[in-house]
Amino acid sequence: MKIKITKENECKVEEALEKAVGKARAHTHSVVEIFDTAEYAEKELEKLGVPKKMRSGVIVFDQGGGPGKAYARKSYFVNASNITLTRGSKDWFLTDVEKVQVSADGAAQYALYVDQDVVNHGLSNKNIVVRKAA
Repeated sequence: MKIKITKENECKVEEALEKAVGKARAHTHSVVEIFDTAEYAEKELEKLGVPKKMRSGVIVFDQGGGPGKAYARKSYFVNASNITLTRGSKDWFLTDVEKVQVSADGAAQYALYVDQDVVNHGLSNKNIVVRKAA
């Protein structure tokens, strides 16, 4: 799957979400949240000083969290979603959506994966993970 994150593709993003998570809505991503995640990642790359020419290939992983500790005492698991966004030369693309089970007290997860040359550019941040060459 590779869906460009643009207003024109909102329906395609919604279809991909519905196909992956079905009718589940709580603790799963919405179309707006996917767009917001792409915007947040772009701003984070700007804040970190990553030049635009080095942003291509950056991957963002985002997972929804559970409702909280009150539910955890019952060994409660909830449906959530994982999304993967990949930065093209100019735009972000939704490249994966999947339904997962997370612990009720599980925290949301966010990670930004970059290539080694971006790190060599002088970046260091706990949310950045260096991708290993395939």
